[in-house]
Amino acid sequence: MPWVIAAIIYCGLIFLFFYYVFYWATLIVGGCISIWAVVNFVRAVITCCQGKLKSAIHDKPDDPSIKGREPAYRQYFFRRAILDLRDIVEENAKYNTEAFEWLFEWAKKIVLIDGDSETLLFTWPLVVVFLTVGLIGLAAAIALNVAFVIAYALFILLMIIVNMLTMAVVRLIEQLVLTTRRFAHHCPNRDCYARFSLPVYECSTCNARHASLVPGVYGILKRRCACGQARLPTTYLMGRQHLDSFCPRCNHRLEGEDPLFRPMLLPVIAGRSAGKTVFQVSLLMQLLKRQDRNKCTLAFVVPDDQYEYETAAQMFNQGHILPQTLDRLPKALQMNYTANGRKLRIHMYDAAGEAYEVEEGLQQLTYLEHCHGIFLLIDPFSIEAVHQRFDNELKTRPGDATPCDASPEDVYSRLIEFLQQQEVRSGTRKVRIPLALVITKRDAFGLDQEIGAAALREAQKREYQQARKEQREARTIDPSEIVRQWLCDHNLEGLILNIEGQFSQCRYFACSALGRMPSRQAGHAFSPRDVEAPFDWLIEANHAGLTWSAVTSGR
Repeated sequence: MPWVIAAIIYCGLIFLFFYYVFYWATLIVGGCISIWAVVNFVRAVITCCQGKLKSAIHDKPDDPSIKGREPAYRQYFFRRAILDLRDIVEENAKYNTEAFEWLFEWAKKIVLIDGDSETLLFTWPLVVVFLTVGLIGLAAAIALNVAFVIAYALFILLMIIVNMLTMAVVRLIEQLVLTTRRFAHHCPNRDCYARFSLPVYECSTCNARHASLVPGVYGILKRRCACGQARLPTTYLMGRQHLDSFCPRCNHRLEGEDPLFRPMLLPVIAGRSAGKTVFQVSLLMQLLKRQDRNKCTLAFVVPDDQYEYETAAQMFNQGHILPQTLDRLPKALQMNYTANGRKLRIHMYDAAGEAYEVEEGLQQLTYLEHCHGIFLLIDPFSIEAVHQRFDNELKTRPGDATPCDASPEDVYSRLIEFLQQQEVRSGTRKVRIPLALVITKRDAFGLDQEIGAAALREAQKREYQQARKEQREARTIDPSEIVRQWLCDHNLEGLILNIEGQFSQCRYFACSALGRMPSRQAGHAFSPRDVEAPFDWLIEANHAGLTWSAVTSGR
């Protein structure tokens, strides 16, 4: 009978426990366990933010030896965010495991009083409570992690899309600005002459080379270099041009990069002894005189170029003739030129005349493919008819006008053949590069009276007389007409027609790079005349995009 009463009391207590205590105990303890799971998750996030997890400790830049990789750390959402997500889940799982182990040990001490398994007869309802609470906590932890993974993954995806759109917009804006300014890079190295849109940039801290320093997976406006210290700008807006840069093809160091200055390549083409070097130095002297009158600014980009110019100018001012150019492959003479609101990076090329006298010589002058204007210099004494006229003077005074070896027709034919081979000109399509044909040595043997200022005055005088006779308004004589007619009168009409038929923009000039014959006033400084006119026209033709007629607007 006592056993029956004890059993009834036991069952009654179990009933009362499950009816009155189990629900609230499970609810309270389960809530505490769920809060504990949330706390563990927050701890994992805080640990991640403190940089104590694997993704932060072992974070490293990309390996540049792998194709397409740069020596830089990737932008957070393009690698680190995914690794942080993995580490937070792992860290949270570790905290929850530790929590459940502690809960299990604590429950075992309560259920198994003094380690006696016989007490389970009375404490097994608590086992049910702990199992239920454990399942609730486990479910809460799993649900929390799953919800976080999904939410954070969606957030990462959203940020990747936003970053990609932002970098695309930034790159597009910069590209539109550069395209509008017709900005590109041109390697000045005589062994390269490459044209490219983006140089290789060097980190000033660790000298790491970045081949694609643009908005991308490594950063939109700035990127973190592999050294971990430097933050490199990825756009010109942020100052990328101030970094040391190199040609991606030949590794030649580039100087004075500035996207505000539009590049303009102006080769000087002629045979030997036509006066290319003298013309180039004279042009620089005249432009620097303009600068002194505050009409323009001219600055050498490379210090060595300035030294070479100053040496040549010193000889010029002492009345000494400059030596001939010996380099068949010239390095570019680079200058920043500003005038009339235009900012230009001038690249001038002065190759030895031999390069234009043999077909193989032009093949290496690849800068002609990308040039923005051409100075075609013609030595008047290389024209057979002119040479015959002044044959006696050339023999008795050879130092005043050493004739060019190559005829104008040969130099021009090799030029046009090269342009056709490089598909700058194809079929009957005209070359869109402006060409300035310049007759040099105008000062020799009275040629100034035929194609210089005196000839222009005489032609204008005749026009005034004819206009009065015909009772009309006199037109202004274009000096290009006089030079063109003079060339036609000396049997170069075929060359003129070829030029006008093959170039959409051309004009004729005559200048004196020395200002006098060398034998006169020996030892006195030379004084160039009219060497700037073809330069000004080439700049204007490029800037305005004019379509000049085959001859001039005055014809």
